[in-house]
Amino acid sequence: MERDTSNIKAAIIMLDGCVLDLNRYRYNYYKHLCEDHHISVTKEEFYNQLGNMKTMYDNLPLNNLYKTKQFNNRIEEQLYDYLSHSDVYTKEGLFELLDYFHQKDIKVAIISTHSTKNAINYLKMTRVYSHVDYIIGSDTKIKPLPSKDMIKAISIQFECQFNEMIVVSPMLALNKVAYDLKCHVYYFEDLIEAREAEIQTSHKTISSFFEILNHLLFHHIYDDGMYSSILGMNNIKDKEELDDINHHLKDVYHNDPEILNIIENTYQYNLSFINGEKKLEKDTEDKVIDTDSKETSTSDEEIEVKVEEETTNDEKNTSKKETKEYTTVKEEALSLNKQETIELTSAWDKLMSNEKEEVKEPEEKKEKVKYNKFELFLYIFTEFIYSFVFSFLVLFIGIMIAIIYKNYISTFPYLYNIFQIYQILIDNIIKVININFVSPLALELLIIFIFNSLIIFVIKIIYFMFNKQKLLEE
Repeated sequence: MERDTSNIKAAIIMLDGCVLDLNRYRYNYYKHLCEDHHISVTKEEFYNQLGNMKTMYDNLPLNNLYKTKQFNNRIEEQLYDYLSHSDVYTKEGLFELLDYFHQKDIKVAIISTHSTKNAINYLKMTRVYSHVDYIIGSDTKIKPLPSKDMIKAISIQFECQFNEMIVVSPMLALNKVAYDLKCHVYYFEDLIEAREAEIQTSHKTISSFFEILNHLLFHHIYDDGMYSSILGMNNIKDKEELDDINHHLKDVYHNDPEILNIIENTYQYNLSFINGEKKLEKDTEDKVIDTDSKETSTSDEEIEVKVEEETTNDEKNTSKKETKEYTTVKEEALSLNKQETIELTSAWDKLMSNEKEEVKEPEEKKEKVKYNKFELFLYIFTEFIYSFVFSFLVLFIGIMIAIIYKNYISTFPYLYNIFQIYQILIDNIIKVININFVSPLALELLIIFIFNSLIIFVIKIIYFMFNKQKLLEE
């Protein structure tokens, strides 16, 4: 049944399958693992188990080969490790819808079958974290799906009624819970397309967040029921008759995608109306039966007064009990173990205060570069060889200059004096060595080469001592 969405105060979006393709990644991992054991598993089989990660693998083919807890931890760790080193993208239209929610002061909660810590990391990884007001993972004490406690806790947190909440769901388990609480349910087609069960428990089936945004913006202008009379679907209260008309129209217009889309939307609209009307009739019948039983059982006026007083007292006690239960649910929704509480302190502070500033991640401590003696020796040896090569180059260039400018060097007094001092130093070294089997010129060149190499090497050593840490890092 079409509902008014003008009073929405909160939105719940499932991380798995709506924000990210986590359900698909999970299925692909599990499918390949089954293939290794020559076992088959279909998307439908896997989809039907979604909702509670602690029990979802109990009824799947490999339940006898792996312990559920260890197996689930293995999948979660490997999935997070894979996605943290890959390019991860959110579903189309998510940020536009979140911007709309913020403009309308609609609070946003993210729920996930993954741990709260991983859920937060996924949201940070995709830059969605700063757009979210509340996060609940599977590691809290709150009961997981198909329990209604998760949605109740969010309702208490945001101080709103269930009919003031939007729920974007990629799985039937969440669909049923939200539908029973009379939330506005959008079924997001993820692993499988919407079946009859998903259609009956949904406000609208979608494949993109843009469809939710368009519906919220233009639903008061465009009504899915506006074509009912043209297509012959108006005033029909029998589902079988509506199905026959739907199938007939799709056969007639099977070549026109636009008309087929209108037929499908109109069919879903009238189907939800029929389902809602039946539920309303059932509720009315239950109330009538309850009223009749009360009238029959209380004939005396004094007894009626007493029963009314007892009923009032019971209602008060029930109300107190429900309030206590809801408060407990709220406390449990935020209760983690000590280690995770420490790790998520900054995150929960942000969630509880509804601040929109991103929490700065702690800077990683820069590890001190470790090096061994072999690396140090290798570096010194390399620099030593480099010094000899550079010295040879300098010697070669010096010989070329000496040959070309031998007769003109005296015209540069300062350069000439340096050259003379250098020549005297080399001659003294040759006299000390006093080697007779080598010609004086060759010995002079050898001494110059060695002397140059030592000078270059000493300079390199001094430079190394002042820049040791930087050079070893490189």
